[in-house]
Amino acid sequence: MKTSLDSIRNINLYQKKAGYRFTIDSVLVADFVRKLKPHNIADIGAGNGVIGILLAKKFTESRVSLIEIQKGLYELCKKNIAINGLGDRVSAYNLDAAEIDGLNPFTPSSFDVIVSNPPFRKQRTGRISPYDEKAVARHEIRMDLDRLMYATDYLLRPRGNMYIIYHPERTADLFEKMRDVHIEPKRARFIHPDINTESRMVLVEGIKTARASIKIEKPLFIYNSNEYTQEVRDILG
Repeated sequence: MKTSLDSIRNINLYQKKAGYRFTIDSVLVADFVRKLKPHNIADIGAGNGVIGILLAKKFTESRVSLIEIQKGLYELCKKNIAINGLGDRVSAYNLDAAEIDGLNPFTPSSFDVIVSNPPFRKQRTGRISPYDEKAVARHEIRMDLDRLMYATDYLLRPRGNMYIIYHPERTADLFEKMRDVHIEPKRARFIHPDINTESRMVLVEGIKTARASIKIEKPLFIYNSNEYTQEVRDILG
């Protein structure tokens, strides 16, 4: 397994040279988290751990659990926890999130924040990557909204916050599945490559057992004249 050592914001990450590699989406969803002083954070479908590790740096007193079903990515999570000196607060688990109930140390309603950058393409739609890890990360092969929401409902305490980045074409599906487990969409921000291009992703915050109402924030534009916008440069640090 050939890896590269890369840096983003204030962390270092090992990731495979071929196959799954993190994108700006992971950094954007970590930046979108606004919860004040969360005690316990779970990153479901953690990949190489980028979101959870960014959040561990952002919230210096929080404990973070990285849940990843793919063995190779789970091993990278462990390496990335170590290289960033976070072994006292961040742990990795090689688990299927949909089978998490009853497994130590995961108990019902024990997390303040759930975060996820899940696969958003249905099976048999679009081009599936020849790299297994990348295919599983983008297509609903081993994780779909039902499985994600099952785990989120089990882990998230009442009034806890869920943060997710998803494809805008499936926003209606996402909101429906969130509400099925009593997580109310409260904040959304659509991401556009530039001012002239339709949205490619959407950031959503939900709160468990909250009242119905949602704030649609101003769009986030990634590029301006082939360069990152000032806001994105600020997010990337």
